[in-house]
Amino acid sequence: MPERPRKLDEGDRAGRAGPDHADRPPLTATHASEVVSEIDVRAGDGLARVPFSVVLSDDGDVVVFSFLPGGGSVLDRFAPDGAHLQVLAKFEPGHERGRLSGPAGVASDGAGNLYVPDSDRCCIVKFSPTGELVDEFGQEGTAEGELRGPRDVDAAADGAMIIADTENHRVQIWEPDGTVRACFGAEEDEDEESAYLESGSGEGEFHRPYGVTFDEAGALWVADTNNHRVQRLSMTDGFEHAFGHVGEEAGALHYPIDLRIDSAGRAVVADEGGRRIQWFSTDGKLERALLLVEAMPEGTSFADVDVDDDGIVYVPVGPIGKVFRVRAGEPKS
Repeated sequence: MPERPRKLDEGDRAGRAGPDHADRPPLTATHASEVVSEIDVRAGDGLARVPFSVVLSDDGDVVVFSFLPGGGSVLDRFAPDGAHLQVLAKFEPGHERGRLSGPAGVASDGAGNLYVPDSDRCCIVKFSPTGELVDEFGQEGTAEGELRGPRDVDAAADGAMIIADTENHRVQIWEPDGTVRACFGAEEDEDEESAYLESGSGEGEFHRPYGVTFDEAGALWVADTNNHRVQRLSMTDGFEHAFGHVGEEAGALHYPIDLRIDSAGRAVVADEGGRRIQWFSTDGKLERALLLVEAMPEGTSFADVDVDDDGIVYVPVGPIGKVFRVRAGEPKS
């Protein structure tokens, strides 16, 4: 029988995809964690915020997506030094068109448009750079072009979208108008009576993929979360390479939840279960690993990252309302 997916709750969206971290052997890292600065996301109005996603704009500003107390969500723009620049948009919760019931992340395209996967409404919502509704794509289901609990989205230079169709255990590539260009992972079986697709652990198969991104060459990178690995795929030919295994040593992965490609072409992986940020070469070789527990209070969680051209990683930490700017410090002996 296929595994029945569970609905994403706020704990999932805050990054708690894995089990409790207690009673585990010590984790290891290759470099010390150096906190460059912290961005307090309470912003100019002083309201509490729970940041869950971050994306860097082309001009270097930091766009932070946060939950608001009492419901709703907000997009804020900050300078890298932490100065609050503006509230881009506030969103009322709801299931109507243009509202957000379960926002799970944010991405931007070359024109500054913002793309939000709504995990509860099973759609991708596109907003203008100033927060006005542009369009919505998708609906709940298992056919191509349909979604279940989408967790992440990224936009290519040509406007194509890569979507982590998390509860369908697959990734989809959509054209700018929402039509399907390609689909990888679980496939719908017309003879199967179950309303849920099956996960897999083979090449090009996924088990609750959470994070997706493009690199400059147009290849797809996927945080295959419950398979504890990262996969790289070609837009046309599918599976190319995979790396990752469960463990405590640097280079192992334990519920990787997001990833980005840095200016050197390396995969920067947010390893939620391992509480690490790790850099891997295109062939999966570990280059550095940071233990975020050295930089952030014990018990905090994270679910998203972005990285700038200087190698500084931006990590939103929901429970304490901050975005940490972290980089690799001195090598560990």
